Amino acid sequence: MKAVVYSSRNPVLFQALEEIKRKLKEEDILTDFDFMLISLNYKYPYTKLDRDLRRVFELEGKEYLAFHSTKSIENTKIVEGVAICFIKFEHGGSVSVYTDEGISTYTKSGTLGRLVDYLEENRDNLNLFISAWESNSLGHFIEDLGKALSSRGFFPNLVGGVSSGETYDGELRTFQIHNGKVIKDGFAVITFKNIDYCFGISLGFKPISPVYTVSKADGFKVYEVDQNVPFTSIVKSFLRGLEERVEYLWYCPVVLIEDKEGYVRVQRTFKSIGEDYVEFFAPVYEGSKFMLSFGTPEMLLESTREEVLRIKEHINSPDLLLNFSCAARQYVLEENTERENEIIAGVLDAPLFGFATYGELGPDKELKKVKLYNETATIVALKERERYEGRDKVKASYEHNGRDNKKV
Repeated sequence: MKAVVYSSRNPVLFQALEEIKRKLKEEDILTDFDFMLISLNYKYPYTKLDRDLRRVFELEGKEYLAFHSTKSIENTKIVEGVAICFIKFEHGGSVSVYTDEGISTYTKSGTLGRLVDYLEENRDNLNLFISAWESNSLGHFIEDLGKALSSRGFFPNLVGGVSSGETYDGELRTFQIHNGKVIKDGFAVITFKNIDYCFGISLGFKPISPVYTVSKADGFKVYEVDQNVPFTSIVKSFLRGLEERVEYLWYCPVVLIEDKEGYVRVQRTFKSIGEDYVEFFAPVYEGSKFMLSFGTPEMLLESTREEVLRIKEHINSPDLLLNFSCAARQYVLEENTERENEIIAGVLDAPLFGFATYGELGPDKELKKVKLYNETATIVALKERERYEGRDKVKASYEHNGRDNKKV
């Protein structure tokens, strides 16, 4: 497999695509491609994307999957524009795309059951998940997906991110677009066959507080901890002497503790501070145990370096790298956002494509559950197998950063 990544900041969509096509031709690394992954800034007129792609590129017999983002990754650069990853298979690899809608009504629409069936059919392949942001149901959808997969007794090699965007022209744009079809309340799963791969999830935040137990919560909101202690009073103590901006709390996300094993399970990013509650970007349930954490740009970068070195032990010469990087993590990295990409691409020596997410999807420490993470760099290294062996037997390897998951 060969892959190249190009981007453009041109605010005119057609001209941005023309600029990317010129780069593709001039560098001449790929003379043809099989598939395009497209990270599209939410300000572009997405309804014109399919038309403009077909005007600029020869798409006969080819597929593409586009998704909204606030920022895209082209190798080491962070771009507020459009970035395209062109993929050409050389040894029997292939890609297919499954889409569905109805996250907001998934308990009634059958969306979850259809997804689980699809993942079971493709349990031996690599599945990339990219979804819309849905503030009420998405976190519960992912939690229920993990439970459903666990009940089936398999982990489907699933990793990905939630599209990022803003409200523009009256709509929150975190959509996916597959061959002209716009998915506004759903997701896409990109399935790679005949591909070896390795996951890595970089956290980097260190627990700094006692263990709290959630005693009153509702969905994404936490009201009280440790029986009748208002959580807002604890959180506001972090902001004493500072402007009450939720972004400052992104340096100290909550880390949920796996009760049975005692290791850090997932991180939760603060979304807002209410009068008597604190809201997160994903569910926190009553009875959950957590600690407050703290991270600096240097701590996050060191975590990423350790993670990519682990990946390198499993796949020394990948063909393509993906980075699903939380938008809040990008904030905490400050001026070091491109430095993190330099570490990933430099150590693994391959093209890097990715985007800023509103949440990352990946496995737990034991490769048994699917989890919705916050403030991680979720990294995937892909390498096409040189010989097709019939039924795919993908070698998946994943390790959480050991320092981040020590028992507490």
